[in-house]
Amino acid sequence: MTVFSLPARLAQQYISIPDPVERLDALRHAQLDVKAAIRFQFDSFADKFGIQTREVDRAMDSIDDTICDLIYEIESDLQGEIIDIHDADR
Repeated sequence: MTVFSLPARLAQQYISIPDPVERLDALRHAQLDVKAAIRFQFDSFADKFGIQTREVDRAMDSIDDTICDLIYEIESDLQGEIIDIHDADR
């Protein structure tokens, strides 16, 4: 069984960034990192057991939806903070 420490490490980096634009950017980069790590594991699994690439692609579509659901509230809050800052600067 493989254990990933990626989310905790990225969460710590995310929390330490005060600017909402930078936090949103960090969140989106972390999202890509997590998807890449999962894809790597799926590809390894598929190679080992002869699973077709289209099946891995289909599973990754589901993973992408799940990750988007997972970060939706945080992403929306950050976008709101960015809008508030922009409006306050006017």
